[in-house]
Amino acid sequence: MRREAGRLRLMHARTRGELGQGARIAAILTAFGDRDELIGPSELARRTGLARSTAHRLAHDLADAGLLERVNGRMRPGPLLLTLARRVVVPQALRDAAAPLMADLREAVGLGVALAVLDGADVVCVESLQVAGAPATPRRGDRRPALDTAAGRAILAFSPRERAAAALAAGVPGGLPRPMLARHLDRVRKDGVAYDVREPGRGTVRVAAPVLGPDGRAVAALSVPCRGGRDRAERAASAVRATSLTLSRVLRPA
Repeated sequence: MRREAGRLRLMHARTRGELGQGARIAAILTAFGDRDELIGPSELARRTGLARSTAHRLAHDLADAGLLERVNGRMRPGPLLLTLARRVVVPQALRDAAAPLMADLREAVGLGVALAVLDGADVVCVESLQVAGAPATPRRGDRRPALDTAAGRAILAFSPRERAAAALAAGVPGGLPRPMLARHLDRVRKDGVAYDVREPGRGTVRVAAPVLGPDGRAVAALSVPCRGGRDRAERAASAVRATSLTLSRVLRPA
Protein backbone atom coordinates (compact mmCIF):
# COMPACT_ATOMS: atom_id res chain seq x y z
CA MET A 1 0.00 0.00 0.00
CA ARG A 2 2.83 2.42 0.90
CA ARG A 3 4.61 1.65 -2.39
CA GLU A 4 1.35 2.22 -4.33
CA ALA A 5 0.79 5.58 -2.60
CA GLY A 6 4.34 6.59 -3.46
CA ARG A 7 3.79 5.56 -7.06
CA LEU A 8 0.65 7.67 -7.30
CA ARG A 9 2.44 10.72 -5.88
CA LEU A 10 5.20 10.26 -8.46
CA MET A 11 2.66 9.92 -11.26
CA HIS A 12 0.88 13.10 -10.16
CA ALA A 13 4.19 14.93 -10.01
CA ARG A 14 5.01 13.67 -13.50
CA THR A 15 1.75 15.00 -14.92
CA ARG A 16 2.63 18.42 -13.47
CA GLY A 17 6.12 18.27 -14.95
CA GLU A 18 7.69 18.24 -11.48
CA LEU A 19 9.51 14.91 -11.55
CA GLY A 20 13.26 15.42 -11.36
CA GLN A 21 16.02 12.91 -11.95
CA GLY A 22 16.32 12.02 -8.27
CA ALA A 23 12.60 11.27 -8.04
CA ARG A 24 12.78 9.09 -11.16
CA ILE A 25 15.62 7.08 -9.64
CA ALA A 26 13.66 6.76 -6.39
CA ALA A 27 10.66 5.53 -8.35
CA ILE A 28 12.76 2.82 -9.98
CA LEU A 29 14.37 1.64 -6.74
CA THR A 30 11.11 1.56 -4.76
CA ALA A 31 9.25 -0.39 -7.44
CA PHE A 32 10.65 -3.68 -6.14
CA GLY A 33 8.67 -5.51 -3.48
CA ASP A 34 11.48 -7.75 -2.20
CA ARG A 35 15.13 -8.55 -2.88
CA ASP A 36 14.46 -11.45 -5.27
CA GLU A 37 11.61 -9.95 -7.29
CA LEU A 38 12.33 -9.75 -11.03
CA ILE A 39 10.66 -6.95 -12.99
CA GLY A 40 10.63 -6.51 -16.76
CA PRO A 41 10.67 -3.12 -18.55
CA SER A 42 6.92 -2.91 -19.18
CA GLU A 43 6.03 -3.71 -15.56
CA LEU A 44 8.69 -1.29 -14.32
CA ALA A 45 7.18 1.48 -16.42
CA ARG A 46 3.70 0.66 -15.12
CA ARG A 47 4.77 0.67 -11.47
CA THR A 48 6.74 3.89 -11.71
CA GLY A 49 4.52 5.86 -14.07
CA LEU A 50 7.56 6.61 -16.21
CA ALA A 51 7.79 6.25 -19.95
CA ARG A 52 9.03 2.78 -20.89
CA SER A 53 12.13 4.17 -22.58
CA THR A 54 12.96 6.31 -19.51
CA ALA A 55 12.43 3.45 -17.07
CA HIS A 56 14.54 1.15 -19.25
CA ARG A 57 17.42 3.65 -19.54
CA LEU A 58 17.48 4.50 -15.84
CA ALA A 59 17.26 0.84 -14.82
CA HIS A 60 20.31 0.00 -16.94
CA ASP A 61 22.22 3.00 -15.54
CA LEU A 62 21.42 1.77 -12.01
CA ALA A 63 22.48 -1.75 -12.94
CA ASP A 64 25.82 -0.40 -14.20
CA ALA A 65 26.26 1.21 -10.76
CA GLY A 66 25.40 -2.02 -8.90
CA LEU A 67 22.11 -0.77 -7.49
CA LEU A 68 20.13 -3.13 -9.74
CA GLU A 69 21.05 -6.46 -11.31
CA ARG A 70 20.17 -7.73 -14.80
CA VAL A 71 18.71 -11.25 -15.02
CA ASN A 72 17.57 -12.47 -18.46
CA GLY A 73 16.19 -9.14 -19.57
CA ARG A 74 14.61 -8.28 -16.23
CA MET A 75 15.86 -6.44 -13.15
CA ARG A 76 16.10 -7.09 -9.43
CA PRO A 77 17.78 -5.25 -6.51
CA GLY A 78 21.55 -5.31 -6.89
CA PRO A 79 24.31 -6.01 -4.36
CA LEU A 80 25.11 -2.36 -3.67
CA LEU A 81 21.46 -1.52 -2.97
CA LEU A 82 21.18 -4.50 -0.60
CA THR A 83 24.36 -3.46 1.19
CA LEU A 84 23.10 0.09 1.68
CA ALA A 85 19.74 -1.20 2.91
CA ARG A 86 21.38 -3.47 5.47
CA ARG A 87 23.37 -0.55 6.88
CA VAL A 88 20.10 1.18 7.75
CA VAL A 89 17.66 -1.64 8.49
CA VAL A 90 19.91 -4.00 10.45
CA PRO A 91 21.08 -1.38 12.98
CA GLN A 92 17.47 -0.23 13.50
CA ALA A 93 16.26 -3.78 14.07
CA LEU A 94 19.20 -4.34 16.39
CA ARG A 95 18.45 -1.19 18.38
CA ASP A 96 14.81 -2.13 18.79
CA ALA A 97 15.61 -5.66 19.95
CA ALA A 98 18.62 -4.67 22.05
CA ALA A 99 17.19 -1.68 23.94
CA PRO A 100 15.44 -3.54 26.81
CA LEU A 101 18.26 -6.07 27.14
CA MET A 102 20.87 -3.31 27.27
CA ALA A 103 18.87 -1.55 29.98
CA ASP A 104 18.75 -4.76 32.02
CA LEU A 105 22.49 -5.27 31.55
CA ARG A 106 23.27 -1.71 32.64
CA GLU A 107 21.20 -2.19 35.79
CA ALA A 108 22.82 -5.56 36.55
CA VAL A 109 26.45 -4.44 36.23
CA GLY A 110 26.14 -0.71 36.98
CA LEU A 111 28.14 0.12 33.85
CA GLY A 112 27.52 1.78 30.52
CA VAL A 113 26.61 -0.50 27.62
CA ALA A 114 27.31 -0.05 23.90
CA LEU A 115 26.02 -1.85 20.82
CA ALA A 116 28.31 -1.76 17.78
CA VAL A 117 28.34 -3.07 14.21
CA LEU A 118 31.12 -3.57 11.71
CA ASP A 119 31.38 -1.10 8.82
CA GLY A 120 34.29 -1.95 6.59
CA ALA A 121 37.46 -1.92 8.68
CA ASP A 122 35.78 0.09 11.44
CA VAL A 123 33.34 -0.60 14.23
CA VAL A 124 30.51 1.90 14.70
CA CYS A 125 28.45 2.40 17.84
CA VAL A 126 24.73 2.30 16.97
CA GLU A 127 23.30 2.47 20.52
CA SER A 128 24.72 3.51 23.87
CA LEU A 129 23.56 3.69 27.47
CA GLN A 130 25.69 5.83 29.78
CA VAL A 131 26.23 5.62 33.55
CA ALA A 132 27.37 8.68 35.48
CA GLY A 133 30.67 8.11 37.25
CA ALA A 134 31.42 4.88 35.38
CA PRO A 135 34.17 4.50 32.77
CA ALA A 136 33.39 6.22 29.48
CA THR A 137 31.17 4.34 27.05
CA PRO A 138 31.22 4.96 23.26
CA ARG A 139 28.42 7.20 22.05
CA ARG A 140 26.16 6.67 19.06
CA GLY A 141 28.04 7.36 15.88
CA ASP A 142 31.49 6.86 17.41
CA ARG A 143 33.79 5.06 14.97
CA ARG A 144 37.12 3.33 15.61
CA PRO A 145 39.25 0.74 13.80
CA ALA A 146 37.71 -2.65 14.54
CA LEU A 147 40.93 -4.26 15.75
CA ASP A 148 41.41 -1.36 18.15
CA THR A 149 38.32 -2.29 20.19
CA ALA A 150 36.99 -5.24 22.13
CA ALA A 151 33.70 -4.95 20.21
CA GLY A 152 35.45 -5.03 16.86
CA ARG A 153 37.52 -8.04 17.86
CA ALA A 154 34.40 -9.86 19.07
CA ILE A 155 32.75 -9.29 15.69
CA LEU A 156 35.81 -10.21 13.64
CA ALA A 157 36.34 -13.40 15.62
CA PHE A 158 32.87 -14.58 14.58
CA SER A 159 33.05 -13.27 11.01
CA PRO A 160 34.26 -15.29 8.02
CA ARG A 161 37.93 -16.15 8.51
CA GLU A 162 38.92 -14.28 5.38
CA ARG A 163 37.46 -11.05 6.79
CA ALA A 164 39.48 -11.35 9.99
CA ALA A 165 42.59 -12.23 7.98
CA ALA A 166 42.06 -9.20 5.73
CA ALA A 167 41.67 -6.93 8.76
CA LEU A 168 44.94 -8.21 10.22
CA ALA A 169 46.73 -7.91 6.88
CA ALA A 170 45.50 -4.33 6.37
CA GLY A 171 47.40 -3.09 9.40
CA VAL A 172 47.22 -3.42 13.13
CA PRO A 173 46.46 -0.30 15.18
CA GLY A 174 48.77 0.96 17.88
CA GLY A 175 51.67 -1.14 16.68
CA LEU A 176 50.28 -4.27 18.32
CA PRO A 177 51.90 -7.44 16.94
CA ARG A 178 49.73 -9.27 14.42
CA PRO A 179 50.46 -12.69 15.97
CA MET A 180 49.26 -11.45 19.35
CA LEU A 181 45.98 -10.16 17.93
CA ALA A 182 45.53 -13.31 15.85
CA ARG A 183 45.89 -15.41 19.00
CA HIS A 184 43.45 -13.09 20.77
CA LEU A 185 40.85 -13.66 18.03
CA ASP A 186 41.34 -17.41 18.39
CA ARG A 187 40.72 -17.10 22.13
CA VAL A 188 37.59 -15.04 21.52
CA ARG A 189 36.24 -17.78 19.26
CA LYS A 190 36.81 -20.27 22.06
CA ASP A 191 35.51 -18.20 25.00
CA GLY A 192 32.89 -16.03 23.29
CA VAL A 193 34.26 -12.88 24.96
CA ALA A 194 36.79 -10.25 23.82
CA TYR A 195 38.88 -7.94 25.96
CA ASP A 196 40.65 -4.72 25.08
CA VAL A 197 44.07 -6.02 26.05
CA ARG A 198 45.82 -2.64 25.94
CA GLU A 199 43.90 -0.90 28.71
CA PRO A 200 44.28 -2.89 31.95
CA GLY A 201 47.40 -0.87 32.82
CA ARG A 202 45.25 2.25 32.91
CA GLY A 203 42.70 0.59 35.17
CA THR A 204 39.96 0.05 32.58
CA VAL A 205 39.12 -3.19 30.80
CA ARG A 206 36.65 -3.20 27.92
CA VAL A 207 34.70 -6.41 27.59
CA ALA A 208 32.63 -7.40 24.54
CA ALA A 209 30.65 -10.38 23.27
CA PRO A 210 29.31 -11.01 19.77
CA VAL A 211 25.66 -10.97 18.77
CA LEU A 212 25.24 -13.83 16.31
CA GLY A 213 22.93 -14.24 13.36
CA PRO A 214 21.23 -17.52 12.37
CA ASP A 215 24.36 -18.60 10.46
CA GLY A 216 26.55 -18.25 13.54
CA ARG A 217 28.29 -15.14 12.22
CA ALA A 218 28.43 -11.93 14.20
CA VAL A 219 26.07 -9.12 13.26
CA ALA A 220 27.04 -6.87 16.17
CA ALA A 221 28.68 -6.84 19.60
CA LEU A 222 27.70 -5.67 23.07
CA SER A 223 30.41 -4.14 25.24
CA VAL A 224 30.95 -2.59 28.66
CA PRO A 225 33.97 -0.78 30.16
CA CYS A 226 34.82 -1.64 33.75
CA ARG A 227 37.38 -1.02 36.48
CA GLY A 228 38.21 -3.13 39.51
CA GLY A 229 40.60 -5.79 38.36
CA ARG A 230 40.29 -9.25 36.90
CA ASP A 231 37.41 -10.44 39.08
CA ARG A 232 35.21 -7.47 38.15
CA ALA A 233 36.08 -7.91 34.47
CA GLU A 234 35.17 -11.60 34.55
CA ARG A 235 31.84 -10.89 36.25
CA ALA A 236 31.09 -8.23 33.65
CA ALA A 237 32.13 -10.63 30.88
CA SER A 238 29.67 -13.28 32.12
CA ALA A 239 26.83 -10.75 32.13
CA VAL A 240 27.71 -9.37 28.68
CA ARG A 241 28.00 -12.87 27.24
CA ALA A 242 24.62 -13.91 28.64
CA THR A 243 22.97 -10.78 27.25
CA SER A 244 24.54 -11.23 23.82
CA LEU A 245 23.28 -14.82 23.67
CA THR A 246 19.78 -13.67 24.60
CA LEU A 247 19.86 -10.96 21.93
CA SER A 248 21.08 -13.50 19.38
CA ARG A 249 18.05 -15.67 20.16
CA VAL A 250 15.68 -12.69 19.94
CA LEU A 251 17.00 -11.83 16.47
CA ARG A 252 16.72 -15.40 15.23
CA PRO A 253 13.76 -15.91 12.86
CA ALA A 254 10.93 -17.99 14.34
